[in-house]
Amino acid sequence: MMFSNYLKVSWRHLLAGKANSIISVLGLSVGVASAILIALYIQDELSYDQFHTKKDRIARIVERIDHNGEIKAAVTSFPVGPQFMSDYPEVVSFVRIMQMGGSMTIKVEDQIFREDHFLRADSTLFEIFDFKLLQGDPIGALAGPNLVVLNEELAIKFFGTPSEAMGKQLFIGTSQFTVNGVVENGTRSSDIKYQAFTSMSTLPQQAQQVFNGDWFRLVCQTYLLFDQPVAEMDFDSQLADFTERIIKPFVATFGWGSTADFTLQPLEGLHFDNSREYDTPKGNLSYLYIFGLLALLILIIATINFVNLALSQSVKRAKEVGVRKALGAGQNQLRNQFLGESFLVVLLAMIIGLGLVEVLLATFNTTTDKNFAFVDLFDWRMLLTLLGILLVTALMAGLYPALVLSKFQSSRILRGSLPKIGRYGNLRRILMVVQLAFSILMIIGTLAIQSQMRYLQDMDLGFEQDQIVVLNIPQDTAVFNHLDSFKDRLLAHSEFEGVSGSQAIPGTNVGELMFRIEQNAEMVDKNIKFIAADEDFFEILGLELVNGRLFSNDIQSDVQQAFIINETAAKSFGWDEPLGKRIQWGLQDNGQAASDGEVVGVIKDFHFASLHNPMEPLVILFRPNFSLLFSMKLSGGQVRSGLTVLEEEWSNFAGNHPLEYTFLDERIQSQYESEKTLLKIFGYFAFISIMIAGLGLFALTSYTVEQRLKEFSVRKILGAELKDLGMLLAKEFMLLIGVAALISIPLAGWGITSWLEEFSYRISMPWLSFVLALLLIALVTLIAMSYHVIRLARTNPARILRDE
Repeated sequence: MMFSNYLKVSWRHLLAGKANSIISVLGLSVGVASAILIALYIQDELSYDQFHTKKDRIARIVERIDHNGEIKAAVTSFPVGPQFMSDYPEVVSFVRIMQMGGSMTIKVEDQIFREDHFLRADSTLFEIFDFKLLQGDPIGALAGPNLVVLNEELAIKFFGTPSEAMGKQLFIGTSQFTVNGVVENGTRSSDIKYQAFTSMSTLPQQAQQVFNGDWFRLVCQTYLLFDQPVAEMDFDSQLADFTERIIKPFVATFGWGSTADFTLQPLEGLHFDNSREYDTPKGNLSYLYIFGLLALLILIIATINFVNLALSQSVKRAKEVGVRKALGAGQNQLRNQFLGESFLVVLLAMIIGLGLVEVLLATFNTTTDKNFAFVDLFDWRMLLTLLGILLVTALMAGLYPALVLSKFQSSRILRGSLPKIGRYGNLRRILMVVQLAFSILMIIGTLAIQSQMRYLQDMDLGFEQDQIVVLNIPQDTAVFNHLDSFKDRLLAHSEFEGVSGSQAIPGTNVGELMFRIEQNAEMVDKNIKFIAADEDFFEILGLELVNGRLFSNDIQSDVQQAFIINETAAKSFGWDEPLGKRIQWGLQDNGQAASDGEVVGVIKDFHFASLHNPMEPLVILFRPNFSLLFSMKLSGGQVRSGLTVLEEEWSNFAGNHPLEYTFLDERIQSQYESEKTLLKIFGYFAFISIMIAGLGLFALTSYTVEQRLKEFSVRKILGAELKDLGMLLAKEFMLLIGVAALISIPLAGWGITSWLEEFSYRISMPWLSFVLALLLIALVTLIAMSYHVIRLARTNPARILRDE
């Protein structure tokens, strides 16, 4: 009965003060919705590969190779897994996972498809990892050659249902496979992205022999399953023993000065390890800390608003407290009532916040590249999170006002002496400073990220990227076998200014090979980035020749004996006169090589990798008849017609094979997707923080005016003008902004400096962002104050003083 009475009184109070109630509920709703969305994102990132029941016993083994240039790779050589299982009893099983390539051509009867994420895997895959098989036997699904396990989506797409797919035949490239299993779609968070797994034993025996004989050929990710939790074991001595027994004798056989060693990476936490090359995209743990802090601070400043609004109404509620105390209500009863009111407000805010989440979920998914659904909120971990947000927010929002209001003395109130908050006012100002400091931080962070992104977009990368279309050339199409003819057909159309074939371009993963280069009259082994291209590569990208000559189809020896390097390579190798310096690749024993030639040209440095990375040495090889990509320069204003011609010519050459192309500038920008996501999230939550801070400033101004109403009335009677009263209020708030700036600016400077260190090319400290943030907060403050100053101007001072 008492509880229902509290609810009735609380509801009546909310209805009586509609404006303040709306502000309280709206601010908390936005804060709660923001916290829920961020909690969804954090939970998803932390859940990567946590559904595997053996996760604590699984580790990825990774390799570091140093060929006079270090490679810290996420992949290993082919025989690593079997050898570790054979040599060390702690290893009870292993699985190797290998990319089959880019997009694969799939032929099902007379239909042709292009699909991604086709992986080779050992037969132990489903014993080690808990990818759920809908059809097939986990032990035998990949136990023989030419077997494939499709995910549910492809099984339905190709054959109608998962059960009907079993035993059916399909072609992957030119090889025939039998469907021997159907696995669930990769909807659960995992770094192993798949559409299909093919059996590792499908690899030709000759290829397996080559792979097994080379401990330095990095081809696959290797996971080991141990007989005990990885965190509880010490395997360092075994790793060192393996290097000593296996790797060093192999190196000595070839007379190289190379080294290699191995490290274990436990599956738990692997999602946030970005330290390895040739790895799948990983998460950023520092971003999770940032987002978690954002959620907490947005929730805190939203509750601060509630507290400030409650205190701003304390004078109006003082008589209510006085009467209730005179009628016998104790402090505990009053405290419970005010806590009940805060719980009711937070509950309403939670309900509205959940509605906001439903409305914003699609936009949030697009921003974060996730696939959340509203039903995800009913996961037990999210339900606990929601309950925690409800209880903590209700407690934070209601406890302080309840303590303050319940302590008012009824005798003084009923005699007409309204309470003065005193020390509570100082705490209220401190809370407001926290709000302002956080808002300033968010604005500075958003503007700084935007400045860095604009710098990356505007920076001269050293090559042309406008109106260049990049076409993937599958190796199993007629186009790949007739590259020159396809190129000539395209150039016969006026829509194309030029066409170049290459193995890689800027915006793609540039490969790395071990070369021998001439240094101090000796040939030295060295790992160097490389691109294989035809003679038109330089013209299409607008690369500048600074010394020597370019490749030529008229010089037959260029294929085997000509190399072009960038300026950084010449400097890194110590070549003051690089032309004529000897380079080898396709290395063999006794100093021999498949290609042995010299530097014929030096090009100006261009950023073939993202601007996260420093400029590195680059060797360009002449390979006119092996192109995985075509870069096509479209004539000005003929983009649409050029793409139409491309589709027609592709259809003539490639038949039913799907056409896959992108624009080069889009590929370049895709290298900064994580930064774009960070910018969007910061931008959204900066707006939210400004909005909540604006509500807080409104509440604080309301409270200040209520407390100083008698003083302002006296000043008006004595001749004070509106601007004078406005200045009195502005001084207090500008002081709060100043204190908030002193707190937030050093923090912002530290955070921006730390973030910018991730880029080799970056802006200097964007001080203009700091100035703009302060001006924006000052503007929001003035807008919040204006309403109350105008109300104050319209108030009759005689009536106020008569009431006093």
